Amino acid sequence: MENAEFKHLVSVLEPHYKMPSRLHLTTKVLSSTYDNVKEKDTGGLIRADIVALRTDCCTSRATQTYTVITAHYIYDDCKAENPVLQTRPINEADTSENLAEVLRDVLVEW
Repeated sequence: MENAEFKHLVSVLEPHYKMPSRLHLTTKVLSSTYDNVKEKDTGGLIRADIVALRTDCCTSRATQTYTVITAHYIYDDCKAENPVLQTRPINEADTSENLAEVLRDVLVEW
């Protein structure tokens, strides 16, 4: 939001648009969106009879490795859901013990 070229582009495209601040986006919009999505996904997980967890690893362009935990389940109207429960950086060795700790943390939180 602080990029001058982006602000200029937005002002050219829509001169009357008031750009929200980074503080507003991070404290209000993202927080509220996160809470709404988590509530929806928690409800789906509660209604599911069976939940499978999948772990994936990916590496950013900056060479930071992340682990992603995704839940897969079917509920009510046979609709498949697969929310990402957590994405976190991997700062330790990629061992089964460390992965087990990440999975325990995710299960405790969800």
